[in-house]
Amino acid sequence: DAVVVTGIDRRVLAVNETGAALLGWSVGDIVGQAIADAVTPAERAHVASREDKVLAGDPQRYETKIVNHRTGEERDVAVSSGPFRVEGDLIGTVATLRDITDPKRAADTLARSEARYRHLVESASDAIVTVDANGRFTTVNHAAEIISGYKRQELVGQGFAARRPDDVLPVARGHFQQTLAGETGLFESQFYRNGGEVRTVSITYSTPQKDEEVLCLVRDDADQKMLQE
Repeated sequence: DAVVVTGIDRRVLAVNETGAALLGWSVGDIVGQAIADAVTPAERAHVASREDKVLAGDPQRYETKIVNHRTGEERDVAVSSGPFRVEGDLIGTVATLRDITDPKRAADTLARSEARYRHLVESASDAIVTVDANGRFTTVNHAAEIISGYKRQELVGQGFAARRPDDVLPVARGHFQQTLAGETGLFESQFYRNGGEVRTVSITYSTPQKDEEVLCLVRDDADQKMLQE
């Protein structure tokens, strides 16, 4: 980790090699520089308020952005800062800085990807549901609410078997077991919609996590059946 010691005047008193490299200076040249210059402009007020608390005797942990003097590159850092005393006298602050840019960017990318996935799932015209190894719904999208006539909170945690006619249940359970074993496929089945109406659907299934979870894409075939009849 980078270690930076600053005086009460907020200028650098000492720094290790890692700290100098992170901030874009040589160890000798950074001494005497205002630490605020190493912080991105948007973060300077935040850092100053945190360091005021440190000088008042209250150690701080926070995240901020620094800018490399040599390259101009901005980096995210996690800071742990505390009072620096010599023979009981407050000299300034001593802070460790850990570069968290790469994991933070990875986390941000993952969050954006998950948000896009949620949007795609929620905007799909077909029902998309997941079912755990015990046959209980774990997630359902908006289309599943429309097709089933049940609210999301009414479906999650409930077993899929309770909403199927007795004559189609053995086949549905067979496909469910095959899917848990890692198979993918498509079959036609029926279920009771809220209110008791029997609806025919096509179910495409796969298993994101073998032996743990089943993913189903459910298409309502009611309109197609009426056309065929």
